Amino acid sequence: MKILITGGSGFLGKHLIRHLLAEKYHVIALLRKNSDISRLPVKDQQLSLVFIEELDYDNFFKAEAPFSAMVHCATNYGRTATGLSEVLQDNLMWPTLLLEYGIKYSCGLFINTDTFFAKQQKAQSYLQAYVLSKYLFREILKAKSSIIPVVNCRLEHVYGPEDGAAKFTTYILRELLKNAETIELSDGWQKRDFVYIEDVARAYALILNYLPRFRGFSEYEIGTGESHSIREFVTTLKNMIPGNNTILDWGALPMRRNEIEDSFADISALLNLGWAPKFDLNKGIYHLLEHHKVHGI
Repeated sequence: MKILITGGSGFLGKHLIRHLLAEKYHVIALLRKNSDISRLPVKDQQLSLVFIEELDYDNFFKAEAPFSAMVHCATNYGRTATGLSEVLQDNLMWPTLLLEYGIKYSCGLFINTDTFFAKQQKAQSYLQAYVLSKYLFREILKAKSSIIPVVNCRLEHVYGPEDGAAKFTTYILRELLKNAETIELSDGWQKRDFVYIEDVARAYALILNYLPRFRGFSEYEIGTGESHSIREFVTTLKNMIPGNNTILDWGALPMRRNEIEDSFADISALLNLGWAPKFDLNKGIYHLLEHHKVHGI
């Protein structure tokens, strides 16, 4: 099967690409020219990289379509100085363009990557544009799902090796590994469903294996089904690093406005497909640290 993936150099994208190549899929990844492809298996003959800046969409889809599925992993969190228009362009207008081409050229399935942040109506202030763009695109997908089958994957707090440097778990790992004197944190009682990246990639791959069964709009929440406090995650990570003396200064930072107090996935739909998480919190953190020993952060 031929799969088109956006965000192939991102955290989820590169793990998913490696997983799909191992299952003998033909993968075409849409990337920006400035993407870091150092951890992609670029020598694999089943992987093709296409740069967005050079893309003639009509000629590309005429030459490569039909795709068995399009998997949209790319996202713009708007955490930097990104304006609303840029976030909407990346998270709404561009994937809508791809959706239109998928419909025109008979794509078998459109898989969208969504976020647990969209569970509540009031988004955290620094993610408002991101959550709004995700909501709007999800509504477009629902409207078009009578024409092209859609699976919306709502991810909980994904963590694991090779995540972005600005992400919370990467920051904590980096500070603990250098034995920083102090890490300032909020009170840490907010709870998240920490799901290891390999479990997430397996969930996407399983959905692709069931491709012919999908009709209309389907949604899968991807997590472990259990939540753990930020305190528990950070403390567990610290305790697994021998000789770490970092002081965790709980309560030094204020809670963000509209912070979600507790979030965890309803994984019943995935369980019905035959998926189950293989990594609990301790196992996931252990594998994260073992990966660091060999490959670094």
